[in-house]
Amino acid sequence: MQLTNEVKITALRTAEVADQSLVDAQWSFAQGRKSFRGREPAEAVEFYNEPLLIGRPPRILTASLVTQYAVSQAYRNFGNRQKTEECLSETLRILNLQMAPNDWRVKASAWNDLGPIYAVLDRRRDR
Repeated sequence: MQLTNEVKITALRTAEVADQSLVDAQWSFAQGRKSFRGREPAEAVEFYNEPLLIGRPPRILTASLVTQYAVSQAYRNFGNRQKTEECLSETLRILNLQMAPNDWRVKASAWNDLGPIYAVLDRRRDR
């Protein structure tokens, strides 16, 4: 089965200097996803942590949100619970600043992923 997409350009604007940093950030994110799918989570984290992706201004808060969640997945895959928790907490912090209508799914996923981490931490405290 072959799927096709149709793309329509409805408006053009002159390129701006800031456009390149967004393109670079999107490329880094795509490379991170490729590394993650290739079972190279450490390499994925390197791409995700490019300075252009983390700590961006609010106009692309969603990109930071998705990046933080992706980084948490990569850290989880190589067993770094502390970094996973940090990234998931940052994901939730970003969602508390501004949450788009469809972002509830990311919020639910972040809380779901935090569950096992909190369970392990509670077990450690009980010892």
